Amino acid sequence: MNRIDFMKKTFDYLDSIKKPFDKREEIETLRWVVEMIEDYLTWKDIKDHLENGCHCKELKGKEARQALKKGG
Repeated sequence: MNRIDFMKKTFDYLDSIKKPFDKREEIETLRWVVEMIEDYLTWKDIKDHLENGCHCKELKGKEARQALKKGG
């Protein structure tokens, strides 16, 4: 999947669930998504993070992926 399609899919998902927006400020949620995309996390990792939350938002790259795999 190219980067543009990936971004569209991410924003469509955010628009459809509204869940993160009920819990956090919109800007903060979008910032998390952008950081996760920059760290090359997979769509599944990002979706899991948004649905379930994760303490690993401060982590980057490989560390973030490992924390997400362990369930945050």
